[in-house]
Amino acid sequence: MGLLDRLRRAASSVPCGVDAVAAPNRICSPASGRTAAMADVPDPVFARGLMGRGCAVWPEDDAVYAPTSGTVQTVMGHALGLCSDEGIEVLVHIGVDTV
Repeated sequence: MGLLDRLRRAASSVPCGVDAVAAPNRICSPASGRTAAMADVPDPVFARGLMGRGCAVWPEDDAVYAPTSGTVQTVMGHALGLCSDEGIEVLVHIGVDTV
């Protein structure tokens, strides 16, 4: 079962919220799990930084959360583009080798 299959299955139930320390200009992790530098991601587009700076998270569970308060700007099948209340643009991309 792939990550997107797990996310589709999880979408049928409402995940519980998480506690995060919200602060201006702070971006939280969109999922709990193991983190890695973008250079270590097995996708050359992300590893070379072509999509911007960031980090990767290998999730421990089926929930993905908004990493900041703000407005959803773009919705794709495997990604969300957000703009934080402070104007920081954030891409939450789900999956590897999908670009």
